[in-house]
Amino acid sequence: MELWQERLIDEKEELLKKYLRLRGFIDSGAPFHQLDDIDQNLMKQQLNVMKEYYNILEQRVNKII
Repeated sequence: MELWQERLIDEKEELLKKYLRLRGFIDSGAPFHQLDDIDQNLMKQQLNVMKEYYNILEQRVNKII
């Protein structure tokens, strides 16, 4: 496997970890709901973009495997 392919797989795995941490925070209840509406909405938007980015990386990885 070439170096760029390894990096792509690593990037996908790291993004998944970050996505799951953010998802967990949003689902945590009180800590998330203590934020103002603007921050809550921004975090939800960030989560959606991360999911889309992850899906793109997953498609790219599937092409090389």
